[in-house]
Amino acid sequence: MNMTECLTDLHFNGVSKFFVENFTPSKDEYISSDGSLVICRKCKLPRYIRKYMPLLKREMYVRQDCDCDRAEYRKIEKRERDRWILEYYNTEPYLRAVGEKYKNAHFDELPETGCDSTYVAAKNKLASLESAIESNLETGQGWYLCSNESGNGKTCLAACFRNALLDRGISCALMTDIDIVDDISERKVIDKAFTYETYYNADVLIIDDIGTDKSRLNGTVSAETNRYMYSVINSRYVSKKMTCFTSNYTIQGLRKIGYERKIIDRITEMASPEIIIAGESFRGNGISRPY
Repeated sequence: MNMTECLTDLHFNGVSKFFVENFTPSKDEYISSDGSLVICRKCKLPRYIRKYMPLLKREMYVRQDCDCDRAEYRKIEKRERDRWILEYYNTEPYLRAVGEKYKNAHFDELPETGCDSTYVAAKNKLASLESAIESNLETGQGWYLCSNESGNGKTCLAACFRNALLDRGISCALMTDIDIVDDISERKVIDKAFTYETYYNADVLIIDDIGTDKSRLNGTVSAETNRYMYSVINSRYVSKKMTCFTSNYTIQGLRKIGYERKIIDRITEMASPEIIIAGESFRGNGISRPY
């Protein structure tokens, strides 16, 4: 293979980077009247420029990207990034709060017949927020889903929201407040990069069952829990990162179990109004659910 054949055979982003001067353009291209350019028919920008190659002592067409090429590369990059996010956030330790039970849960598969009206309203509200996620990602506005009862669908709805975002290539982590405190306080052997990427940098963080960590200290949230939760919530607050919550307490109810006012104030601003489920627990009441 001579030098010209070698250069012609080189590929960049799936297309040849060099062509000899007498090559035939594709049907999507045409050669300019002076022969100096090969132009994309769609965006009217050059795809190849004719240049003299001193090493070869001849002219060749040298590849460059037009707007159509760049748009196609962005599509490929987004598709690959979306695939990576979906796979990455469905591995451990991201599945600790989701598990196999909710890993594939989606809003359109949840029944409404026989369900409490506030549960149905909550489901429709979260599905609506997911459909219009772009505006909330810009402002960082999240949601707060609460109920006095356990077992009435909060985590399932949160998982459906998470899964819908991952399907769209938006990084979203659903983690319990206990896992967050344990990970940041290094009670568990967790990579620092995971802690930062998950709690501080993910596009969306859903803190599931905030208030559960009170069980460590006779029903009251400890100073340590306040410190670590403030670190996460304040960081996401000032960065306008979308943060959502589920809980058995209202936002103001968190004060009764020891959460500091500065945390309450930030949650109130970044995740309101509250979405309240008033129905009884699904567990054992005969409601047929796919999850």
